[in-house]
Amino acid sequence: MNIFIYVSLVTFLGVLIAVLVGQRMVHLKGSSAITACVGVSVGIGIGLAFPMLYIVSGACYALHIADKKCIATDDHTVWLLAVPLVAFPAYVIVMLVAREFRKKAPA
Repeated sequence: MNIFIYVSLVTFLGVLIAVLVGQRMVHLKGSSAITACVGVSVGIGIGLAFPMLYIVSGACYALHIADKKCIATDDHTVWLLAVPLVAFPAYVIVMLVAREFRKKAPA
């Protein structure tokens, strides 16, 4: 599996979850909304990055794919594995934007 596919998949799922959670946070106000968004976004980053990596490695093991070919990385691309963990500021922004769109939507 290509490292870019893994990062894209995890980040896409994170954004999707952030939109869904952000739409549910319309009742929160001000700093409580921001605090909740930061907490949830860190949880999304950690909750997606590690389980997805285990799922991919488990699938590779089941398909008898060697570790080096499972997630093809080298010294220049291994840092991409951390992208879903550090992308949580983007998830915060997505949640806040989704929250505002939900608040302004006609009932």
